Amino acid sequence: MSDKLYYADPSLLTFTSRVTSCRPGGTKGSWAVELEASAFYPGGGGQPADKGTLTPEGGSAVEVLDVATEGAAVCHYTGHSIAPDTLVTGTIDTARRLHYMQQHTGQHILSAVMYHELNIDTLSVHLGSDYSAIEIHSPELLDDTVIRRIEDKANEIIRSSIPVKQRNPRSAESAGFLRRELKTTEDIRIIEIEGYDAVGCGGVHCSLTSGVELILWAGQEKIRGNVRTKWIIGQKAFEDVREKRIIVHTLTARYSAPQTSLVQRMEEEDQKKAALARELGIVKKRYADLCACELNRRGRQVAGSILYTGIYGDLDMNDLREVANLITAQGSRIAVLLSRSGDKGSPWILAVSHDCPFDFAGMKDRFLALIGGKGGGRHPQWQGSWDPSTGITEDGLFTCFGS
Repeated sequence: MSDKLYYADPSLLTFTSRVTSCRPGGTKGSWAVELEASAFYPGGGGQPADKGTLTPEGGSAVEVLDVATEGAAVCHYTGHSIAPDTLVTGTIDTARRLHYMQQHTGQHILSAVMYHELNIDTLSVHLGSDYSAIEIHSPELLDDTVIRRIEDKANEIIRSSIPVKQRNPRSAESAGFLRRELKTTEDIRIIEIEGYDAVGCGGVHCSLTSGVELILWAGQEKIRGNVRTKWIIGQKAFEDVREKRIIVHTLTARYSAPQTSLVQRMEEEDQKKAALARELGIVKKRYADLCACELNRRGRQVAGSILYTGIYGDLDMNDLREVANLITAQGSRIAVLLSRSGDKGSPWILAVSHDCPFDFAGMKDRFLALIGGKGGGRHPQWQGSWDPSTGITEDGLFTCFGS
């Protein structure tokens, strides 16, 4: 049996104890080390286990990969064995412990606010590294007014610095009013936000609500007929605020607009871009028409069809396809078009009229070798990329297709 120091003092991050046993740890690690007493939290209630190190007296630190309870013992899974009766110093990963204490206490605050203020029950909890999720019994997504009410009340409780206490009643009957029915009748442990909320819980928490520091809304989604709410809690919330502040400052400078007008200004810019895109589309369509008219004057007879070849320096794949479609729509035509608007990887397209019995497979290897390219497709269009540095000319393309 291990004394659970993490319950006696959740702020304890360094301790000394003696190894009582060390055995192969199976899949959890190479070795399972048990101590007389431990401040390593073994996980539970949605809160992950602690990590850290065990340092034998006079030896080197051994990493604690995972922690779990086995019966009444707390097992520390390590990559190296530590001999029984060895005195060790345990050191908890401080940042990890603080993060999950903030997440867990913040979750208690949020679940309590939703229950006591809005009569919304918590169904499940996930405490994450970037945000924490609380699934609630609600058929519809929360509206903005309700979200603001929850967030404001939660942060009011944080600012009030209310004591967060634990107690161990002997029975469920003596536990008093609880927000949620107890899941056990043995080793009952109640976490109480003094004067506001009480619930059975086996996790470790901040001693005051002010230890949570800050709670911010992060989103919601429907799941299993309920709603999963997402929250950024503690130091992560401050990091999120700093990151967003940098983004906002960057955008206000870019759009020359104050923060309060930023969304409106961005929407205006989007509308301008959309209008320009429409105008560009019209211009590109007219340009494709001109290219097709010019190309129409350069057709050559090939096995009962007319072959058109063109190499362009300013057309992308969509432009090439537009020109090819204009050409092949006129009858038994074959259009071979290449774009030279870039280095290796520039697009090519080969298109034929639907009535044109063209066998691309029979000359594919020769064509791709000629242009240093790759690609494929099926009748009536094939496409891919090529290497303009091959120096291929329109006459060279004609020779390839006309032979």
